[in-house]
Amino acid sequence: MKKTFLLFFIILISCNVFSQSVPQKINYQAIARNSSGAIFANQNISLKAEILDSNQTFILYAETHSTTTNAFGLFSLQIGGGTLLSGKFSSINWGIGSKYLRTSIDINGGNNFTTMGTSPLLSVPYAQYAAKADTALYIKGVTDQYRRLQTQLYIKN
Repeated sequence: MKKTFLLFFIILISCNVFSQSVPQKINYQAIARNSSGAIFANQNISLKAEILDSNQTFILYAETHSTTTNAFGLFSLQIGGGTLLSGKFSSINWGIGSKYLRTSIDINGGNNFTTMGTSPLLSVPYAQYAAKADTALYIKGVTDQYRRLQTQLYIKN
């Protein structure tokens, strides 16, 4: 009976560990301005987001978004949830090399994009790599319980 309970408990822990998924999106927020700094208020715009490799030469993923700015020119979107141009967001290997985000905008809402800039992706997007970590047994609180149960199982056998 104890072995059956122990097996059930271990399976339950394993299911809980593997059922947690990482959202395949990155929040992005910016203010749309012209070259003089004037904002584009309440305007339909298009944005292209590209994730580049560490050399900034290869596009790992690209997508477009159509959105509307607010009264302050502010817009928000989620990279990974736009219209796919190339690549697969979930296939980006976040654990190898730096990644960069290049953004381009069309203030008329079309496909005539002007590059706004390229910046390194830091910290939070690299949590995507955690979804593939194979050291998931080390969960605070559960690890000690797992070790005690494992020890008891080996002692009784």
